[in-house]
Amino acid sequence: MKAGHFLWLRGCRLVIATIVFASCLSLAGIGHGQTPGTFSPTGSMATPRLGQTATLLANGQVLIAGGTMTAGHAPGLASAEIYDPASGQFTSTGNLNQGRAIASAVRLLNGQVLVTGGESDSVSFNSAEVYDPASGTFVPTGSANATHFSAPAVLLNNGKVLFTGCAFPFGSTAELYDPSSGTFALTAGGMITPRCGHSVTSLPDGRVLIVGGVSASASGQVLTSAEIYDPVQDNFAPTRSLNLPRSGTATAPLADGRILVSGGQNFFSTSAEVYDPAPASFNFTGNMTTTRNGDTATLLQTGEVLLALGYDSSLSEGTSAELYHPVLGEFFGTGGISQPRGLALPLSLVTAES
Repeated sequence: MKAGHFLWLRGCRLVIATIVFASCLSLAGIGHGQTPGTFSPTGSMATPRLGQTATLLANGQVLIAGGTMTAGHAPGLASAEIYDPASGQFTSTGNLNQGRAIASAVRLLNGQVLVTGGESDSVSFNSAEVYDPASGTFVPTGSANATHFSAPAVLLNNGKVLFTGCAFPFGSTAELYDPSSGTFALTAGGMITPRCGHSVTSLPDGRVLIVGGVSASASGQVLTSAEIYDPVQDNFAPTRSLNLPRSGTATAPLADGRILVSGGQNFFSTSAEVYDPAPASFNFTGNMTTTRNGDTATLLQTGEVLLALGYDSSLSEGTSAELYHPVLGEFFGTGGISQPRGLALPLSLVTAES
């Protein structure tokens, strides 16, 4: 079994987790001073950030861009930096053309990174730009049709990027970015339900599962509904609903093609459920060891899922982490971190999953 290294970013401090799962542990590849199943600090960012993007590059380094230095509607940062896991250090890189926080970032098939939307001082943007790791610069590209705030974005098998919901003025807006032309186009059909705070996960067949969130209508209710985007048909179709309403959930694809959905807002529960594409159904699985909202979920090379941090039922930022075993359908506690973190950004530095 190999060790999985993960980093969490929030504020100016970084934490790396090393998780090793085997009856006989192999310590090859574990970072300096690290123990299996524990978190240990690494270098600090040059600039404190909140609401930044973090994107794993093809070379294993991490691009951290934008964000703000204070909570609330504050000026967006234009600065960006690169984290090198080999040295544990950060170095500055080229600046964004537009300072922005709560933007969306996706690595394209050519290794470049698309950064879209966000806001600065309560002013939102539909502009987008592309980071080129070779030159270390950001170059403007076409603008989206709507402004997106932390809109879930996913790279499709055809190389295009799908943006769903969290849009103004059209809550059901979904659009595609085509890197070959540098342009955005609305999908042939909009989302069935206008939503924000939902999760988006690719299915093994290239379709995309959209789950839960908050209704973009005046009611603002937390949703149980789910839908699937088919890039071949370029449309959305309903699928079975969640068993419980969830917003701000953590989702992770399992090795067998199912999707783990855990935690979320509107209720404080340890419950989790699994989406099975074959019968298109959500089924309850084992309970988490603690309540979580805004946590992270990352598939490990062992097939297990690492869930970490988030907010508990008292709205306090968490320090705990746990593992989901898909065969047993159960959660098990693992080492936590020393610094409480709410909306953290996870990156797998081994499996190149962002």
